[in-house]
Amino acid sequence: MEIWDLYDEQGNKTGETWERSRAKEIPEGRYHIVCDILIRHQDGSFLLTLRDLRKEMYPGCWEASAGGSALAGETPEDCARREMQEETGLKAEKLELISVSYRPQSHSVLYAWLSVVNCQKEAVRLQEGETVDYRWMAPDSFLSLISEEPILKIQYPRYKPYLDQLKENCRMEHGKYMKRCYELAIQAGKKGFDTFGAVLVHNGKILEEAENTADWHKGLFGHAEFNLVHKCANRYPDTVLKESVLYTSCAPCERCLCAIASLGVENIVFGVSYEAFSKLTPNDAVPVDREGLLEKLGIRMKLTGPVLEEEGMHVFEWWGGEYRPLKDLIAEMAEVRRNNGYTRPIAVNEGYICKIASLEEMNQKWDYEIRQHPETENWTVWKSEAIEGFRSGRSVPYYGILDGTVICEATAVLSPDLPQDGFKTEGNAVELCAFRTIKAYQGKGYFSKLMDFMQKDLKQKGYTRVVVGVEPEEKLNKAIYHHWGFTEHIATGTETYPDGTVIRVEFYGKLL
Repeated sequence: MEIWDLYDEQGNKTGETWERSRAKEIPEGRYHIVCDILIRHQDGSFLLTLRDLRKEMYPGCWEASAGGSALAGETPEDCARREMQEETGLKAEKLELISVSYRPQSHSVLYAWLSVVNCQKEAVRLQEGETVDYRWMAPDSFLSLISEEPILKIQYPRYKPYLDQLKENCRMEHGKYMKRCYELAIQAGKKGFDTFGAVLVHNGKILEEAENTADWHKGLFGHAEFNLVHKCANRYPDTVLKESVLYTSCAPCERCLCAIASLGVENIVFGVSYEAFSKLTPNDAVPVDREGLLEKLGIRMKLTGPVLEEEGMHVFEWWGGEYRPLKDLIAEMAEVRRNNGYTRPIAVNEGYICKIASLEEMNQKWDYEIRQHPETENWTVWKSEAIEGFRSGRSVPYYGILDGTVICEATAVLSPDLPQDGFKTEGNAVELCAFRTIKAYQGKGYFSKLMDFMQKDLKQKGYTRVVVGVEPEEKLNKAIYHHWGFTEHIATGTETYPDGTVIRVEFYGKLL
């Protein structure tokens, strides 16, 4: 039987005790003490434990603390030390009180503690029925996880002053190591190579550094991150690599990402983003959820950035050994794009652009549609399907944005499975679907420009045929599609909505 001491609203012990089994019957104005302990290793990493799947609350979720209620006769500090040892097997060598908060709904006073330990990381012991796994996580990765895990979201306010300062410290640390990457990149450029640099950091110490040594004439890859992986392979144990952070002057290419993943490094911090770097290439950056794709392969990786991006862009002024102002480089590449027939986002009116949507923009737009259609669950299902298609690379969302607001949209399904028995599209085909335009902007040319942008982008990607579907009753839409060149009737079939509604659809196609 677990017995608690009761306290008044001023934190004074009243002399009363209470059985845990009657927790919901605690009188008004009475409280019991609860402790929560955030555990940080002396090397800076944080301990996370995975809750048992049999737990009633938040089964299978990560949490970043030990904790529980104080027993009769215990002080808050006594409680913290006992709970920490029971749940993790670690002794609280140092305890720092971060916050105290009253929670009237549960009749409890929560003491939030920080414990910094200096122990073997393998010394953690899991508590039967409570936790099933654990991991030590670098500060930056831990901070990123807070927005993803439900328990961490709840814990964040308790440690807010401490965690906010930790965020600032991480930002300053990122800047320090990124500057070193930029120095290495300039060194590479002055030697006649492309301007990229990378470093591997563990517990505040740079383990290895690498510059770009790529030589395309000789067929040598030589990216800075790739060179860094080769230097680290068979030199450092997996435990060190897993806790390390790889800093790179520019967001890594897919080949380098795979190399970094094979090394076991889970945290990457980059200087210049894919989007910014694309100003120096013939094409726009294609938005890809790289973290999501790696996760499907069972690889956990966190990309953080950009960091000091403006400074990083000027590093490219030393590209290939000859200094040239950044503005001249960008202007030169813009001319290359024009000569190659490539168009940047097309303006209809000032402030209107067409682009491939980002994951963040998709979430915002779909959440808006869900709010506009509370009467059906269809939109929630369609959102899930759209996000999954984007992450897997099966579809590309295109948005028309006017002064920061999405006013029209369309989606290209890159591997269409059209709902006709036995029907298969010929050639390299794409299905265009999910056409939507806000009513106030219909008939003003905005969607036509988005359609033009989308087809040019798909043609540049190598697709040769596009298909659209329309309900037979939608005479106006059918006429518009015919005007756009969709005159070849391919087949007629049906489509079933998530709520079971079945509609008839006619499919029309054209060559790009």
